[in-house]
Amino acid sequence: MYKKGILADYLKRKGSEVVNMLTAEYDYETDIEVQRGEAYDEGREEGKLEEKKNLIKNLYEDAKNIKEKDPACRNILEAIILYPGFHAIFFHRIAHFLYNKRLYFLARLTSQIARHITGIEIHPGAKIGRRLLIDHGMGVVIGETVTIGNDCTIYHNTTLGGTGKDKYKRHPDIGNNVMVGSGAKILGPIKIGNNVKIGANSVVLKNVPDNVTVVRRSAVLL
Repeated sequence: MYKKGILADYLKRKGSEVVNMLTAEYDYETDIEVQRGEAYDEGREEGKLEEKKNLIKNLYEDAKNIKEKDPACRNILEAIILYPGFHAIFFHRIAHFLYNKRLYFLARLTSQIARHITGIEIHPGAKIGRRLLIDHGMGVVIGETVTIGNDCTIYHNTTLGGTGKDKYKRHPDIGNNVMVGSGAKILGPIKIGNNVKIGANSVVLKNVPDNVTVVRRSAVLL
């Protein structure tokens, strides 16, 4: 009986030590997970703040770009308040943000509100670079899979659309510093190079290299 009592005390003591070790290990792992969670939350908040700063910066650049390129614009405030091209880009920045968050209905609703206000239809999925100038703007249509580079100018009644033959990538990719004249139609998953000028009412169905001018309905390269 005496030996059994000693053995029981020994096992009880060892069991307590094992429990304490496991508890300490669990507390350590829990603490690590808590720290990771806090770091993730901080990183996410910093990311949201950075997104807001970039949004404001890009919108200011858009307004400043209008002032610099349009002789009729007297100051940046006028560009922000009175120019439908700026309003369309403003709404698109919001719609595109919602689209990337998979809030497709809200994104499309935002784009449709902008369409009714400005007469410019930009699908929320379109990827638009910095300092885009949409001059006058009425009748401009930009499709879902369009990409537009930086420092481009698009005039009224322009379509960046599809041909109806393609399923996924359906719309054109526009390079940097491209000018698209009024009434031009750029259709299909084609590529327009950098520093290209597309004349009014041109219909473009094929790739265009850098540094050229495209004119007429048959899209002649100059």
